[in-house]
Amino acid sequence: MISAPQMNAVITDGSPSISGSFTEQTAKVLADQLKYGALPLSFTVVSSDTISATLGSASCRSA
Repeated sequence: MISAPQMNAVITDGSPSISGSFTEQTAKVLADQLKYGALPLSFTVVSSDTISATLGSASCRSA
């Protein structure tokens, strides 16, 4: 389990608030964990290729 949030009140005015004993850094770590999983991973783009739609369809036909 990464986090166990609790609701303390009903949001009636459309303005929710989050409170607790956390800092900006620990909130960012939690957001990253929820986004990417519990492992402390980061991703770096090593290379990027753009493939045209015609190349993609030709590859599908030959497969």
